[in-house]
Amino acid sequence: MCSSDLTHRIDLLSKEIYEFLWHEYCDWYIEIAKIIINSKNYDEQYKYYVYSNLKKIFSSSLIILHPIAPFITEELFLKLNGTSILKNKYPSLSKQESNDEIKDFENIKNIILSIRQARSENQISPKSQLLAYFETQTYKLSSESKNLIKLMCNLSELNDYPSDFRLPIACVSNGAKVILEAFGKIDIKSELNRTTKNLERVQLELQSIEFKLA
Repeated sequence: MCSSDLTHRIDLLSKEIYEFLWHEYCDWYIEIAKIIINSKNYDEQYKYYVYSNLKKIFSSSLIILHPIAPFITEELFLKLNGTSILKNKYPSLSKQESNDEIKDFENIKNIILSIRQARSENQISPKSQLLAYFETQTYKLSSESKNLIKLMCNLSELNDYPSDFRLPIACVSNGAKVILEAFGKIDIKSELNRTTKNLERVQLELQSIEFKLA
């Protein structure tokens, strides 16, 4: 396919906009903004900064979406900004955008997802506050990043991981390791029954595969 064809692939543009709005803006930006705005750990100036960025990103997204969905984007943009969307320039990639900042945010997302997955796999309620320890050899987390992870994952603390310390639940994500202190949070009998059933299921699947290959 030639480059001229790629520049007119409205379906691909629509898919990229959808992926960003649904899986990035809604899943992460809005969730993080809500937690920060409702938290007592941030001052009002920073909360306003977060809200302004949230509004700016959504406004830019409406401009990008406007050629595909002109009427609804015009209506939303007018209510949000009090002016017509046609009076604004089409967004362009900012040269000031730092690749390091993007990587940092991806690292934060991966850690949050791994902790949430560990909670789910061990049937630990999201409402239960946990103590966690963090270790990585590939990158560093700022205090702001650690604080955000604590809020997003309901952690009481996120401390550096002592090399001689061992706890029951480990989450590994992109070169980082997070240990969750879950004493008293797990129903051992229930987990044993669940693990036994999973083992039996896997053994049956293995027998079925071996029978087909025989």
